[in-house]
Amino acid sequence: MDPKGDNMRASGEDYTFSEAFMFCLWNKARKRGKVMKHKTEREWKSIVCPELKEKTLVMCEWDCTSEKGRTLKKTLKQIDCWNPKLAEFGQADCNWGCERVIAKMGKEGL
Repeated sequence: MDPKGDNMRASGEDYTFSEAFMFCLWNKARKRGKVMKHKTEREWKSIVCPELKEKTLVMCEWDCTSEKGRTLKKTLKQIDCWNPKLAEFGQADCNWGCERVIAKMGKEGL
């Protein structure tokens, strides 16, 4: 459901009752200024790879929920590793051991 759109879907179908009800609640909250904002943040981090034991660059994508400028929730959505050994087929394997470490770093940063 796109809260910015009208009450018709692109296919021409009407919204279900529950979708229309949620839109009304969202619209009332928006008018009162009590809407949580969702955004995606990307950042580059230099970490020590837990598997290859060497420094590497990763791009982290986070889903962030905030209200009145204060971050309430930060969830790791994607990691893009730039380790050159992983770029070449058959040279190194990765079990994404860094995922837990990066997710923990993001939650501590709240």
